[in-house]
Amino acid sequence: MDDDADLLEQVAALATEVVTREIGRSSSLIDVQVIDAAEGQVSARLVMSGRPQFVLKLVRTDPAAGVDLRSAGQAMWLAADVGVPVPRLLAVDTSRWLHGWTYLLAEHVDGLLWRKVAAELDPQQRATVHRDLAMSVLAMQSVTLPGFGRLGIPSADRPDLFAAVRQRADQRVHVPQRRDLIRYLLERDAGFFVGSDGPVLTHDDLHHGNILVREKDGYWRVVAVLDWDKAWAGPGEWDVARMVFWDDMTGRTFWETYRASRSRSPGEEHRRLIYQLIWCLEHEWPHARHRADTAALCHQLGVHAPT
Repeated sequence: MDDDADLLEQVAALATEVVTREIGRSSSLIDVQVIDAAEGQVSARLVMSGRPQFVLKLVRTDPAAGVDLRSAGQAMWLAADVGVPVPRLLAVDTSRWLHGWTYLLAEHVDGLLWRKVAAELDPQQRATVHRDLAMSVLAMQSVTLPGFGRLGIPSADRPDLFAAVRQRADQRVHVPQRRDLIRYLLERDAGFFVGSDGPVLTHDDLHHGNILVREKDGYWRVVAVLDWDKAWAGPGEWDVARMVFWDDMTGRTFWETYRASRSRSPGEEHRRLIYQLIWCLEHEWPHARHRADTAALCHQLGVHAPT
């Protein structure tokens, strides 16, 4: 998919096939709007006649190297069961009948991205959203899973926390020097991963661009947690550690709500530093703040920041 016109034409054709298969021939697809496009992945909003709008995610990459929509769908179902606000899922298909594409079809949720709204709200309004975020995280942590690792794999094949974090880092950190640094820290600090909590539903990408909010009765509330593509069976501390790094994702009300149900565990602060560093080393963002955050974490962990 090279230029915008070709992209839109191809996505519209694929969307028509999906709608016909999953919703029925009587459904009328009147517009397709591309939301996001990357190598091997496209997201589009589908406008229907007489029906709610839908969001279609198309993925062509191998799940081992990219996004596994089957896991994303499973995560959304699990989250919805415990009250996390997620878009209603209509279909997930990974058979690749759609000309080699896998897809996930869900209802579109009206709302605004939290990163676009947060700075404009007063402290009381922000506190309401922070409370909702804490409750969503706690709900995900209530979903206990049979073992760490990818969703949907046999229990007998699941690693312990230490091995799972190492596997996750190997999958996400692609620069060899950075991957070696994480491996060194995990080996050096292996004792911090013994006896910690078991695996729970972990989103892995809880930032202010994946949270939809909407004003209800004078209060801003979280109406959808989006983008479950990276979800896995991980430690409950994983999402919280990364949320701390994102603007407007935590605050006093978040921590009061969260700590009322989940107290600190031994070694949590140290594990948090490692989880945050893994996130920093996943990405190639040439921003001064990102470099400064990475350097600060390395300093706290007693290692040199990679170049």
